Amino acid sequence: MKIGFFNRKGDSSGFYGEVEGEYVIKLNDDFKRAGDGEEKLSGLEIQAPSNPSKIVAVGFNYRRHSEEMDFKIPETPSYF
Repeated sequence: MKIGFFNRKGDSSGFYGEVEGEYVIKLNDDFKRAGDGEEKLSGLEIQAPSNPSKIVAVGFNYRRHSEEMDFKIPETPSYF
């Protein structure tokens, strides 16, 4: 099963769909087949599956890696 996020070329609104051969079957919010048709894959653009407003990472959160690198293990993780 191949699921992606698509939009029609030139259209900014998108939808989730399941790729079957040369077609994409539209999915609803529960990732079940929506029943309102299919689109030809060649007429669609593949988009990123999400558009986060921010990304948060944690530094030195792996004790063994910190020890291997001879880093002092912080009392609290560093966020960036």
